[in-house]
Amino acid sequence: MNHRDETIREKLVERLAAVSVDARNLAIEVETGRVAVTGSVPSKEQRERAIEALAGAHDIEIFVRPVAPVDSGAVSTETGKAT
Repeated sequence: MNHRDETIREKLVERLAAVSVDARNLAIEVETGRVAVTGSVPSKEQRERAIEALAGAHDIEIFVRPVAPVDSGAVSTETGKAT
C-alpha cells in the first residue's frame, strides 16, 4: 500500500470512529485509490452509519453485513424447546 492509499484508509477509519461504528470486524483495503470494505458490524443501524460515513470515498465497494446478537433463549428448530 502506498502512502496515498494509507492516508485514505486512515481517514476512512476516522470517519467510522466519528459515527461510533464498531469497526473491529471490518477489513478496509485501499489499492491505487480503490477502496473495498468487507466484514460485519454488530447491528443494522451501525451498518447504515458505516455506509453513510464511507459514502464520500472515491471508487468504493462496501460489503458489510450486520450480525444479529446471539439470543441465549433461542428455540431449537429440531426439538422446539428452548436451549
